[in-house]
Amino acid sequence: MSLPAATRGALLAVALCIASIAPADEVDDLMDGFEDDDAELPEIPDADTPRDRLYSYHGSISLGALYYTAQHSARPGETDWRGFGALRLRGEFEADLDLPVPWPGDWALHAGVVGFRNVIYALRDRDDYSHDVKQTSEADLDLGEAWLRGSLLRDLDFKVGRQIVNWGRSDNLRVLDVINPLDNREPGLLDIEDLRMPLAMTRLDYYRGPFSITGLAIHERRDAELPGHGSAYFPSASPNPGTERRGNGGSNTEWAVALRAVFSGWDASLHWARYFEEIPHLEMFPAGGAGAVIQRHNRLTLIGAGGNLALGNFLLRTEVASIDGLEYLADPGDRKRRLDALIGVEYSGFTDQFLTLEALNRRVSGIDTSIRHSAERARENQFQWAARYDGDFWNATLHASVLGLVLGPKGRGGYLVRATAEYDVNDSLAVSGGIVIFGDGNAAPFPIWHRNDLLYIDAKLSF
Repeated sequence: MSLPAATRGALLAVALCIASIAPADEVDDLMDGFEDDDAELPEIPDADTPRDRLYSYHGSISLGALYYTAQHSARPGETDWRGFGALRLRGEFEADLDLPVPWPGDWALHAGVVGFRNVIYALRDRDDYSHDVKQTSEADLDLGEAWLRGSLLRDLDFKVGRQIVNWGRSDNLRVLDVINPLDNREPGLLDIEDLRMPLAMTRLDYYRGPFSITGLAIHERRDAELPGHGSAYFPSASPNPGTERRGNGGSNTEWAVALRAVFSGWDASLHWARYFEEIPHLEMFPAGGAGAVIQRHNRLTLIGAGGNLALGNFLLRTEVASIDGLEYLADPGDRKRRLDALIGVEYSGFTDQFLTLEALNRRVSGIDTSIRHSAERARENQFQWAARYDGDFWNATLHASVLGLVLGPKGRGGYLVRATAEYDVNDSLAVSGGIVIFGDGNAAPFPIWHRNDLLYIDAKLSF
């Protein structure tokens, strides 16, 4: 576009005024546009473009169904889970607001909410389901991640509210990933990253070159979501004993610190946490007496380390942790220590495809005969491994995944296989489906889970 001479002269005068106070190198860039009669002025972005908006939001609505293919016939008084076990409508909404704090900047608010309703209970006789099942799996509405984030100093970030913090390197097995509890009401359907439940906490991050240190004060006590009594995954015909409840904050605050270093091709971290165990153990109440059995969450201490190393198309990962404070009903009052060690390798040499193999061993010190033969059936060593394939096809519109989780070197403890596929119909609509197979074994919980093979399908509309 050629500008009239008068217009060019006015712009040149403005440029000369700026040049009197601007550095020389900036003047050269400024004057480039006046050397060519055909040079175009840069476009001025519209004030309403998305990058200038202080807020954003997104969400999704999905409808999914589960169909059990290998359920046994129900015994008298039990729910018949054969056929359709769920027809679930789920919604999720998240919003972000940038706060105009001038210095140090990067202040924002985030809030999310998620809920579902399983209409299978309305389509079938609600009286066929136990109170616990209806309480935990019929409907739910929960505040998701909700936090305030900002920079207190140039190298010091602050975050308070409900958050998810993942220390682990593995996507399939857990060693260092102990901060957030998991939602395991329907085991095997989702990856760990989709199961973490946010907790209210205060977080500080300090950065210095390749190093960072993170401190957490976790104020909210929230236990893992487990299958309710009477569900297809519950391990007993009798309900669990009562659980000792703890309040939020105060003496129940959990603490955690992580030191991390990130370099070219590799990273390493050290971890310490003082937290409550996610799955409760059984304990006599009062302690040492002949009273009732209760479920109790011990406070545990974790000291661990992790690291990644990239070697060409291979990514090697490791996690190790010493966890102190475990207790068993058959040996009350004797706190035991467990050593968890994980190694893994991921191969990405194929286009848009990944192969992962991981192995984990958990070793508990001090397991004697009384504990091994008790109802808890605790073992001194528990070995498990995971193999996974992920691939994208058709210009990344089709996503396929196959996951195998195995207890024991040869799978004698039991195993789980999940195969899924998701197709992006367009930018807003995705359709997915898959199959989950549970193999029988001699280690809990597979003697119960092995009869829960299922098919699932889901349609998700995002906005």
